[in-house]
Amino acid sequence: MDPAEATQALKACVRNILGKQKVEVSTQFAEFRSALEKQAFKSDANEIQNLLISPYFFRKITLGILLNLARSSKGAQLENALANLNVVLPLIWPTIHDNEKWSIGTAYSAAYSAGAQVASAGLKSALLKVQGFDYVPENVRSHTFIKAAEKLIEAHEALNNYYNEPGPTKELRGLGTTLPIHAFPICATAVLCVYLGNSYGICNAAQSDASAIMQGFTIDRWQYYLNDCLPSDARMLNKLGYEKPKARFIQLVKAFDLDKLDLNIKAKRLVEAAKLGNVDKLNSAISQLRIDYYGKS
Repeated sequence: MDPAEATQALKACVRNILGKQKVEVSTQFAEFRSALEKQAFKSDANEIQNLLISPYFFRKITLGILLNLARSSKGAQLENALANLNVVLPLIWPTIHDNEKWSIGTAYSAAYSAGAQVASAGLKSALLKVQGFDYVPENVRSHTFIKAAEKLIEAHEALNNYYNEPGPTKELRGLGTTLPIHAFPICATAVLCVYLGNSYGICNAAQSDASAIMQGFTIDRWQYYLNDCLPSDARMLNKLGYEKPKARFIQLVKAFDLDKLDLNIKAKRLVEAAKLGNVDKLNSAISQLRIDYYGKS
């Protein structure tokens, strides 16, 4: 991540979490975060009920915390984390995006493969409560795509990204243009990072491979990304705050006729503004997505 983007990300954290005049919400969440590994909550607990009416950001972070604890903790901490996951997941499942649902399935697959019996049993129980096994990875091929996408994102966000992006982009393209469905969200993010670039511009040497990968996106996949993945894709939401990536997004919409897709209201508003090249309406649409994700500042 270049300095300008890092500064933007920090400003978003300060503005949305620490910069409020009334800090009760952020303070309560910090205490709740710590308690997730120390005690098992019931569904009617005030902390859980507050979570359900909090901005999406808090629900996503809570889920991430619980999955990290499932992967790394032991003993009572692990048991509390799994118990809380089994309470929280059924309550937030209808409101979370597919990207987060896949993360739970992936965590279960990893725990099962590693022989982590307690963790895999707890994750399996949570998935059974929401009929979530459609989001468990089907094979090793999916993991290969995910690792390649993660490598590309790492190159994009590191120093000398223009020099380092072509190799991982070519590697991702070489795996095939038909992306496994559960690997698609992170692969789409990785490719869009290359295509949109950063506040300084784009890596020209990686554009042909990035475009070739996107040419393989079907109508259904584009709709899936714009309707279900983009609203919780923090990288893209932050990147679209910069003028050069925003200009590239306008080009993307026009190049792939994204305004002709069957989109929900907010996604349609975003791509139609881009198709018209109306920067004011585009900024407004981006701002609404950011508010839905981070909450009002």
